[in-house]
Amino acid sequence: MSASSTSDQATGELLYGVRSIADFLGVSPRQALYLVERQAFPFWREGRVICARKGTIQAWMDERERAARRGGGA
Repeated sequence: MSASSTSDQATGELLYGVRSIADFLGVSPRQALYLVERQAFPFWREGRVICARKGTIQAWMDERERAARRGGGA
């Protein structure tokens, strides 16, 4: 694990694995994996483990919400 990943984990910003991402999004792990497969939100892989940052996913959700309010969907 890189130094930045270690510091992210220490602050609670890092979501390490599909289950953590699913819990943060409030969806099932299968739904989270589906979103990953569609590349619906920003993530990266640490080997075979899918990772994301809470702040980045929150910004993605906020943008989708703004687009929906404008009538642009997403």
